[in-house]
Amino acid sequence: MKLIHCADIRLNASPEMSFGQEKGEERNSEILLTFVRMVRYAARNRVNAVLITGNLFIPGDISTNVLHIVKDCITGNPGIDFLYISGRRGRDEFTEAMRPFPQNFKVLGESQESVRYEDKVVISTARRPDELDLSESDLNIVMHYGTINPQDWEDLHIDYLASGGVAALDEGALGNRGRYCYSGTLEGRSFFETGQKGFIRLDISNNTIEPVFIQAAKRMLFTIDLETESSDAQVIKEEINEKLEETEISDSDLVEVRLKGSGISKEALYDIRETFAERFYYFRLDADILAKAEETAAETVEMPESEPETEPKPEIRTYSKTFPVVREDTYGQLREAFIKVVNDSDETEEDKEEILRIGLDALGGESV
Repeated sequence: MKLIHCADIRLNASPEMSFGQEKGEERNSEILLTFVRMVRYAARNRVNAVLITGNLFIPGDISTNVLHIVKDCITGNPGIDFLYISGRRGRDEFTEAMRPFPQNFKVLGESQESVRYEDKVVISTARRPDELDLSESDLNIVMHYGTINPQDWEDLHIDYLASGGVAALDEGALGNRGRYCYSGTLEGRSFFETGQKGFIRLDISNNTIEPVFIQAAKRMLFTIDLETESSDAQVIKEEINEKLEETEISDSDLVEVRLKGSGISKEALYDIRETFAERFYYFRLDADILAKAEETAAETVEMPESEPETEPKPEIRTYSKTFPVVREDTYGQLREAFIKVVNDSDETEEDKEEILRIGLDALGGESV
């Protein structure tokens, strides 16, 4: 028997404020594509159920177009159960939008309390340890959202605690019998979500559960810390390159350099930023460094003697963190971005055709 454990995919959480509007729209489509690819992986590998432990969507508006694709992934794979728990108490817009529930979509704690497979594998949910009453003879998987104290969940006959609510992959022991695991996110959405991203495949046989991490993200996010004593742009570039060589970073990844130093001119920082922006899919220098540089530049500019004012002076800003306006996700924008991402992916031509068929059929678009 095989299961997939994933969490915190947040298909409606726009990353545009982190990466700018154009890259943000592309990243949205890439994250949606990664979800579709995960479901295709489940179908190809004869996975029995996909466990989504919270926040497939976050609170707020849910794009009808994206919801159609998610529904199509679920209803188009009737041999796979999709077990879901919400990442919060109270109303969940996603479960409301899914009503009436497809037969293979089960909201644990709402539509039913637990699911039993092959007589011994039981999947249930609990918010607190004292809610559990598990049989010692079963192979028990518990879906949970939120941070835990592992000691509180010991000696409860848990074999695998499938947790959500933590962006990074993390796991550990639950006493002598079980393990807990945070699968992390499928894709990083900001530089607070660096590191490996993907999902957990659970291989179950002979009354044992073997977790395997599957790297699924199209791109990885990296944060590089550098403290420099130089103010020379070329020297700082060489120092950054040395740091980059210590990590396996692809030119398709997203990189942030948090630079600490003094006396670095605005021109030098812009030179550094432009050099690495040409190298990576997305590159950013720490905003505070740029702010200090621009403030310093503003303070050292020699101003001419004042003349009588004849017109109001325009407002002058040395630096401000401005975010692009998040545009409403229309059919045309999503369709165009989705097609581009699929065609640029490393999938085989056969897989590209199938993924496009799933996505465009769900969007109500014509074939490509």
